[in-house]
Amino acid sequence: MSLLLAVLPMFPTPAQLDALTWSLGSSLLQFVPELVLCVGIITLLLLRLLPGGERHTSATTASAFVVVALLLAAYQVSEEAYAGSIFQGMLLADPLGGVMRLILLGGSLLVILLTRWSNLS
Repeated sequence: MSLLLAVLPMFPTPAQLDALTWSLGSSLLQFVPELVLCVGIITLLLLRLLPGGERHTSATTASAFVVVALLLAAYQVSEEAYAGSIFQGMLLADPLGGVMRLILLGGSLLVILLTRWSNLS
């Protein structure tokens, strides 16, 4: 047990911290469409707190954030910006994942627009 504690230091060194910071920054760049959707969800929740937060505003806001995420994802697929594992190997970014991301975002936009046009909201 003491041998294991001697091998694994409790606190990372400055070089390890720099490597982790750089790795996090590059991973977040590949995760930008999902981050845009998270910001959109938070915005929708905050808009509901305002008086008069109507559903058509929510649909418009949701559509705008999904379109931005879709454009960012399309740019990433067109530039082939997939580098393998991201977030220290917890996720794998590959071209098939990029295409699936485009399909899911496109389907989400279609559902939002069809719901808006059919007055179900």
